[in-house]
Amino acid sequence: MEDLTLTEAVTDPLIRVMLEADGIDTSSFATSLENAKRRFIDQGIERLRQERAEHFYRWMDDRLQ
Repeated sequence: MEDLTLTEAVTDPLIRVMLEADGIDTSSFATSLENAKRRFIDQGIERLRQERAEHFYRWMDDRLQ
């Protein structure tokens, strides 16, 4: 099973019924999904930066000993 794209999620009939029942418009829902995606990507990038920095400093420590 694959994840839905943003367009698929916003146009999915079941999701639309749930959004309507909760009083959420599709534009707000789409914006929330985009914001969550951006935070997820940003966190992943930061995690990679930290891992690369740690790897570099371990490598330097090994070379200086």
